[in-house]
Amino acid sequence: MSDIKNGIRKINSGLSNVGEKANIITFISLETTRVQQIIIANMALMYGQAGMKTVIVDSDFGNNSLIETFGMKNQQGLSNYLNDQSISLNDITNRVSGQNTSVISSGNVEIAETKYLIGDPRFASLINQLSLDYEKVLINTPMFEHIDTCENYILVSDGILLVSNSKTTNKRTVYKIIKALRKNDAKLIGYIDVKEE
Repeated sequence: MSDIKNGIRKINSGLSNVGEKANIITFISLETTRVQQIIIANMALMYGQAGMKTVIVDSDFGNNSLIETFGMKNQQGLSNYLNDQSISLNDITNRVSGQNTSVISSGNVEIAETKYLIGDPRFASLINQLSLDYEKVLINTPMFEHIDTCENYILVSDGILLVSNSKTTNKRTVYKIIKALRKNDAKLIGYIDVKEE
C-alpha cells in the first residue's frame, strides 16, 4: 500500500510541476485494474480533501469494484447514460458522503451491449460537461487490450496515467504500450509501477 501512496504523491507532484492543464486524467492498466481503482479512489479523495471538486467516471463495464469501494450500489451509470438518451447526468452522478467527490458508476447495461459505447459522441460530450462542472475528472478504464480501445480516451483526456506491476509485466511490454500511446498522440503524464504480489 505504501507503493501506491508514494506513487500517488509522485504523480501529483509531477502534475503540479508540469504547469499544463491536467484536469481530465485517464488511467490505463496493463493487467488487473484492482490497483488502478485503489489509486483512482485515493487520488479522488485527496483532491476532494484539498478543496477540488472531483468526479470519477468508471468505464470498466461489468466491474463493480470501484463503486463498491465507496459503499454504493451500481445502479444507473455510464453505460445506461450512453445507451439511453432519456437518462441525464444527474441520474448517474453519486456524491460520496462527506467528501467533495462524486462517482459515476459503470452502470448495469449487459456487458455484451457495451463494446462500442465509449465511441458514442455522447461520451465525449459528457466528459466535456464534467470538465466544466468539476476541477478533476478521473477516468477508470478496463484493462488494456489494444491501442485501438484507447482512442476515444486519448481524444477526451488531458493526460494518460499508465499503471503496471513490475513483478508481472515485463519492461518490453510496458515500452511497447508507451510507444503505441505516443504514436497515437496520447499525452502520457505519468507511469505508476506497483509491486503487488
